[in-house]
Amino acid sequence: MPRGRPRNTPLPPPQNRLREWRDKRKLTLAQMSALTHPKVPATTIQRHETGAGVDTRYLDIYAQALNVKTEELLPIGNTLDDQERALLQVFKQLDDRGRADLMRLGRALAEHESPPLPAAVNDGQ
Repeated sequence: MPRGRPRNTPLPPPQNRLREWRDKRKLTLAQMSALTHPKVPATTIQRHETGAGVDTRYLDIYAQALNVKTEELLPIGNTLDDQERALLQVFKQLDDRGRADLMRLGRALAEHESPPLPAAVNDGQ
């Protein structure tokens, strides 16, 4: 019985553009590792390039090492608008428990159509 992906089946799109940017900078995995602070082992970078989920903290480290914006490491077509960037900044400031709470809240809001908020709440007042 054949294993793996059937022939002529397109590969799934990459989950990030880390490898693309590392190649543009002509960096080996070891060189990229040396540029990361805190240091990320080359084996971890390779795993992230090949589809392992990447935590936002790693994306920030990689973006700094590659001298690009964090969002430039996301797949093409996934550019963030100002509100999404602001939400991501809030998320990055939270500890693990706060992140889990925010994710639960976001999922709950997405599942239920919420009534519009009063104008004072929308304006942040």
